[in-house]
Amino acid sequence: MTTTRRLLLPCLLAALGACGEGSATLNDLAPLDVPSDNGTPDAPADPGTVLPVTDRLPAFPLATSGRWIVGADGRRFKLSGVNWQAHMSPTRIEALDKADVRQVAAALRRQGFTVVRLTWSNEGVERNLPLDPDGLAANPALVGKSYLEGLDAVVDALGAEGIVVVPNNHMSDAGPCCSETDDNGFWYNDRYPESAWIADWTTLALRWKDRPWVAGADLRNEVRFLIQWGADFGAEYDWPSAAERCGNALLAVNPDLLIVVEGASYGKFLQGVKTRPIALDLPNRVVYGSHDYPWHHRLLGTTTNNWKNPGELYATLDEWWGYLLVENQPWTAPVWLGEFGDNPVMFSETNQWDTFGLWFMVLHAYIVLHDLDWTIWSMSWNGAEGLLDMATLEVGEPMYGALLQTIVPARMGPRTGPSARSR
Repeated sequence: MTTTRRLLLPCLLAALGACGEGSATLNDLAPLDVPSDNGTPDAPADPGTVLPVTDRLPAFPLATSGRWIVGADGRRFKLSGVNWQAHMSPTRIEALDKADVRQVAAALRRQGFTVVRLTWSNEGVERNLPLDPDGLAANPALVGKSYLEGLDAVVDALGAEGIVVVPNNHMSDAGPCCSETDDNGFWYNDRYPESAWIADWTTLALRWKDRPWVAGADLRNEVRFLIQWGADFGAEYDWPSAAERCGNALLAVNPDLLIVVEGASYGKFLQGVKTRPIALDLPNRVVYGSHDYPWHHRLLGTTTNNWKNPGELYATLDEWWGYLLVENQPWTAPVWLGEFGDNPVMFSETNQWDTFGLWFMVLHAYIVLHDLDWTIWSMSWNGAEGLLDMATLEVGEPMYGALLQTIVPARMGPRTGPSARSR
């Protein structure tokens, strides 16, 4: 980490009001250098083999305590990581054509990341087709393996590196997300009814039950359009009730899972939790999921210039879901910012004050203030448009990566301290 970057990041944070009363100091916010445990990556094991749990993993099972996610030892476990896409095609998993799956997992660990949100589609699970060999150029040992076996390889490589996995049902039909017209805005459609959604989740929960690092289930990505937080429009639009049905079915199979329930309207809105919380059969299992992108705010009339004042964006996020982070309230719960970011090349040293850069810096400051759990979204794994440059397995946009490093370690929460830094 260069001296210039160490000076630049605190200055940007200070300019955007990241350090309010009672928050971390600027010295605390210096970027974190995260070396590998012994200076060199571990030797990769054969793909497809269930690998041993490492001492870099938290104490399982994970649970919730107030607004925190904690391990069985009572220590906070912070979700700091990335999304890994496997929902775009029923025969492809992102990155497997570019680098060995074990090397990708090791690269993520070297960055200090603790979690991967692994997306999947109902079509992929139900058809379980052989993986396309063209998508396995860097993983020839997986040629002939099925979609589910490919997911297994990703899960096992991550577990071997001490990285927790939270699968996410991203789409019913395999393909890109998300729009009002893709027929995937509900948790069901004509091809994949609710019963199939729950059955496919149950299939995965049973498949990975003996892999404790598969520690949660993000039930559905970005429900949208007419979805409501409640039954006012009828059962077919009642997302909380559907989430409870699916969550309880999964807990019956694996009671150790965290159940992640995203907000309505592309993951934005969780205001309804105050009066209609998710109630599962087992306690301390619910994590609420939120997403944030610049267009979420533009659609509501927020302008680029407004983002120069952090207070406006802060107030909006507090209203949508930040209120859940206030301790000792009946509705207090963890919130996981499961998606934000997008294209790192949009945030560079030459255009950092364009629309994306302004929004990113204000949101980053909000994450710092609340020490939020998070996973960054990247549209692909190829350097300029993704987090990792797949040729080098290093962060493709250094300044972007340096900013992420400031929010990797846990700085707040139960038993947080030097020994609780990302493992």
